[in-house]
Amino acid sequence: MSNRFEYTSLTELESGPSVTLHKLMLARIIYFKTVEQSGGRGIFNRTSNAVKDNKTFDRTFVLMCLNSPPGQNTCIVTMNNNKADTLFGQYLKGRDDANGFGPGAVVAIARPQPIENYFGDRSGIPVLYFHGGMKLINLAASGFTLTTRLSLPDVTRLQAFYYPLVHLKIVNCNLAHTTCCGNLCDSIGMKKYDGNWRPVCPCFSLKRSLGCALFDVNFRVTVLDDDGSPTESGFETLNFTSRSFTSMLTKAGIPMSVNLNMLERCGADDEIIYKLDELVEKINDSLGGFSVLGWVRQGRINDHAALGDAQNGKSEKESIASSSLLHHVTNIRMNCKRSDIADHLIDVTQIFNDFSQ
Repeated sequence: MSNRFEYTSLTELESGPSVTLHKLMLARIIYFKTVEQSGGRGIFNRTSNAVKDNKTFDRTFVLMCLNSPPGQNTCIVTMNNNKADTLFGQYLKGRDDANGFGPGAVVAIARPQPIENYFGDRSGIPVLYFHGGMKLINLAASGFTLTTRLSLPDVTRLQAFYYPLVHLKIVNCNLAHTTCCGNLCDSIGMKKYDGNWRPVCPCFSLKRSLGCALFDVNFRVTVLDDDGSPTESGFETLNFTSRSFTSMLTKAGIPMSVNLNMLERCGADDEIIYKLDELVEKINDSLGGFSVLGWVRQGRINDHAALGDAQNGKSEKESIASSSLLHHVTNIRMNCKRSDIADHLIDVTQIFNDFSQ
C-alpha cells in the first residue's frame, strides 16, 4: 500500500462524517456467517433509528480493527455473490484458497466510509462500507507484529480478542463430518451447540473438493504473559471445528479417500486423537505454544424480578447482562514453524493403513 495513507480506526469512523480519502484501516477477519432466512436482517440508521430494509446480502463477516480500543474493535461487512468479487479485491483465488481470506487473515482497507448504520440496533455492531477490495497482507513479508487484544467485561457489543501466547489442553475430541465444502469460512461455527451441523456454510465454492472429516475439539485455554507465566484470562471453548487447524497438525489433512466411517470401523480414530493430544502437549512444552483469535459477547438473561412483576399486572420483560462470557475461538496458530514439527505431524493415511490391515 502507498505510504501516503494514514491509519484510521472504527472509533474515528463512528465519530461522524470525516475525510477518509487518504485513510487506511487495518483489520483481522474473525469469522464469516450466512444470513438466517427467517428473522430480521434490518440495519438501523444511527441517527434516526429508522429501519433500512436491506435484503441484498446473504452473507456477513466480522472484522477486528487493529487500531481500535478494546470493547469497540469489531464491525460487520455485508456481501453477496455480486459484491464478493469486489470485496476480495479481484483476488478470487485468495477467496477460496486455504491461505486466503479465511478467519485470522490480516487485511488492509483503503478509504473506508464513515459508519452510518448498525447491525441489529444502535448498540449493535457497526456496518462498514468501502469501495474497492480488501488487500491481503502477508505477515511474514510485512514484518507486522500482532499484539494482545483484550476483551472487556460489562460491554454488550460483540468484541474480538487475540492472545499471542497460550497453552491448550484438550478436554475432549472427536472426528467429525463437516457440512462445509470450502476454505473461506474454515468450517468455523458450523457445529451448533445442540450437536447438529448447519446445512450450509458461507463459502462461495460450490463443488466439494476437500475432505469432510476434521477435529471437533473442546479446549481449555491458558493465557500466558510475556515470561510464560499463566494469567487469570483463561477460558474454555467448545465445539471448535476448523479445517485449517486440522491441516496444521496433520501431514495432509484428512483426505477425501479416507472418510469418518472407515476410520471408526478400524479404530484408527482413537489413535489419531491420541497423537493429536501428544502433539499439542509437545507444542505447549517446548515449541512456543499457540496463539488464539476469537470473539465474545455479553449475553443477556431475563430478569426474574421483572418476570415476577408480570403477576402484578406489569407486562414488561426486562433483561440484564449475564455475568458469564462464552469465548468463541475462530483461529488457532502454533508459534513455531511447521518444519519444526515435521517429524511429529499426524499421518492420517498411514495410521489408517496400519489399522485396516
